Amino acid sequence: MIETAEMLEARLALVDRVRRVEHELARDEYARAARAVLRGKAHDLGNLVQIVRIASVEIEKRAGANVGELVTDMRAAAEQASVVLTALIDVAQPRERTVGAAVAPAVRAAVELARPAIAPPLALAVELDELVATPCTRDELETIVIASALDSGAATRIGFSLRERTIAGARWVELIRHDDRRDVSDDAIERAFDAHATSGPGLALVRAIVEQAAGESSLAHGRGGLELVVALPVVS
Repeated sequence: MIETAEMLEARLALVDRVRRVEHELARDEYARAARAVLRGKAHDLGNLVQIVRIASVEIEKRAGANVGELVTDMRAAAEQASVVLTALIDVAQPRERTVGAAVAPAVRAAVELARPAIAPPLALAVELDELVATPCTRDELETIVIASALDSGAATRIGFSLRERTIAGARWVELIRHDDRRDVSDDAIERAFDAHATSGPGLALVRAIVEQAAGESSLAHGRGGLELVVALPVVS
C-alpha cells in the first residue's frame, strides 16, 4: 500500500507520542535502580552517623567544654547527612501503580489516533465492560495499541480484539492484535520483543509497559496470521 505525505506526517506524530511514554518508563526503571542503590547506602550511612554520634559523646566527656562547639558541629553534620540521603531516596521514588484508566475508551481512542497513520484498515471488536481498568495509564494503553499497530509491517489487514477472561480465579483483560501476515519466520517472532532488533519503538516497548503493570505479552502464528496477545490484570 502506498503511503501519502499526510500518512507519513501522522505516523511521525504517533512515534513522538509513543516516545514520551517510552521516556517515562525509562525514568521509572532508572528510579527503581537508583532507589535500590540508595537504600543500601542509607544503611551504611546510618551506621556511620551512629558512630559519629557516639564519638561526639566520648570526645565531649574526655575533652570537656573546650570542644563543645566542635561536638555540636559534628552532630549537626551527621544529622544533615541522614536528611540529605532520605531526600535523595524520595526523589528516586518510581510512580506508584494503583488503578489506571478504563481500558475500552482508551483503546478506542488509540485506534482512532492510529487510523490516519496506518495504511491497512484497522478493525476493533470490544467485548469488555466500559469501566474495567488495569494498572496501565491511559497514555500507556494508547501506546500499546499504537506501537503494536506501527509494528504490523507488511500486513494488509489489522484488527484489535478486547475482552475479559478469568484464569485461575483472577480477572484479566486481553487485548489481541491480529493481522494477516503468514510469512513471518519463527526467528523473527522470537526477536520481535528485542529492542535492538527493530528501528522503531516496536513490541519491546509494549512488553516493557505490560511487565511494569504485572501483565504478560506473547506473539505467535494464529489461524488468520500473526497474533499479539497482551494480558493485563483487572484492578477494578
